[in-house]
Amino acid sequence: MELRQLKQFCIIAQSDTLTQAAEKLFISQPALSTSLKNLEIELGVSLFDRKKNAIKLNKNGEKALQYAQTVLAKADEMQDYFRQLASNRHSLRLAFCDAGPMWYLMPHFALLPEDYAVKNSRFADSENGLQLLLDGSQDIVISSQPLLHEHIISREILSDQALLSVPKHHPLATYNTLCLNDIPPYTVLQLNVKGHFLAQITAYFHRHQLELPIEYEDDFINFQQRLTYSDSLSFSSRLAQTYRNDGGKRLLIPLTDEACYIRYYVNYLHNNSKTLEKVLRVMEEA
Repeated sequence: MELRQLKQFCIIAQSDTLTQAAEKLFISQPALSTSLKNLEIELGVSLFDRKKNAIKLNKNGEKALQYAQTVLAKADEMQDYFRQLASNRHSLRLAFCDAGPMWYLMPHFALLPEDYAVKNSRFADSENGLQLLLDGSQDIVISSQPLLHEHIISREILSDQALLSVPKHHPLATYNTLCLNDIPPYTVLQLNVKGHFLAQITAYFHRHQLELPIEYEDDFINFQQRLTYSDSLSFSSRLAQTYRNDGGKRLLIPLTDEACYIRYYVNYLHNNSKTLEKVLRVMEEA
């Protein structure tokens, strides 16, 4: 039994379906299903009641969840204690609403002094981000909306614009700019790192009752390879292009709808301002 299995089990227990859990964990659904099955075999019991499109913890699963949460909490406590003891580092925890600003800022954290250790994670929505700061789970939260609270400082740090990655021979490749309405019925190939920006764009299609054929790829390397040979369109952004290479056979065309622009805000507790001074400076100069 591995800690990784227990972490995956806890996420599955909090989700309605295995597919939903796989999205949160950024792994494929078959891989997650295999991991759960191996855990059940090792424990000798079934942990879920399975229906056609949903899973629900049974009594064994509820008890297993209590044990798993206790074990993981103790493992985290042990790891944090000895890491801090061994390195005497400033351990900073950052939560991001999108992969774009996270992957864009990560290389800049290397500019921090050696006694700083930065741990990145993702979160689902602004309400959750606010709670992460207030309960002390995170030191800094990067959100798509300012987190308004009397104890929190919130200010804009980055902005981004969506781009459409278009094969040079594609009918849309003749345009200098595009709108979201131009995309259907063409197929979109997308890396499966869902976040606020993509949700903002897909919400546009739902509001306007437009059908968007979209294929998700879980693995970044496979995504890059498929993008090289595919005729599909793909959403990218100005931030994403700092770490993503769409190859020489594609054009990156700006999307101009309001939904294709986003602002990111850095949020932190007022009483942590002095402690976070160096990392905030690095982020602002990025």
